Amino acid sequence: MVEIEIDQENQTGYILLQPNMSASWRTNLMVVGFMTFMCTFVATYMWIIGAVLVMPFAGAEVILLAVATGFFFHKNSYREVIHFYEDQVVIEKGRRYPERHWEIQRTWIRLFVKNAEHIRYLPTLSLGSMGRSVEIGQFLNKEDKEYLIEQLSGLVMKQNV
Repeated sequence: MVEIEIDQENQTGYILLQPNMSASWRTNLMVVGFMTFMCTFVATYMWIIGAVLVMPFAGAEVILLAVATGFFFHKNSYREVIHFYEDQVVIEKGRRYPERHWEIQRTWIRLFVKNAEHIRYLPTLSLGSMGRSVEIGQFLNKEDKEYLIEQLSGLVMKQNV
C-alpha cells in the first residue's frame, strides 16, 4: 500500500509504504479465537465418545495457528516512510518505530529503477545520491510499484528542474 501526503506548493510531505494486510490484529485474534472454540468443541465431543487422542492434536493445531498468525502479522507490520523536507529526504524503515534511518540531500536525489531479469520478478526501486542508494518498497505489488515510480519520478523531476 502506498499512501502519499505531499504539499504541492513547496513539495514537502511524506510517502508511507506498507505491505497489503487483509485483516487487522483484532480480526486475526477473532479468527484464532473462533478456531480455538471450534477445535475445543470438537475435541471435547471426541473425548466424550472415547477418542482421547484427538485432544492433544487439537491443542497442537490451535497453537500452530496462533503462532503462524502472529508471525505473519509481525512480518506484515513493516513500514517505510520517506519524508520530503525542503533541503533533504529522510528514509525510515521499521515496525513500531524507525529501526533504520537514512538522510539524503534533496538537491542531488535520484530515483533508480532496475528492471527485473525475469518477467516474473518486479523491478527494484532505489533513492540515492553521491554514490549511496537505499532500496525502497521491496514488498510492494506491481500496481503499487508502478504508482510509486510515477509519483517519485514526478517529485524528483520537479526538484531537479
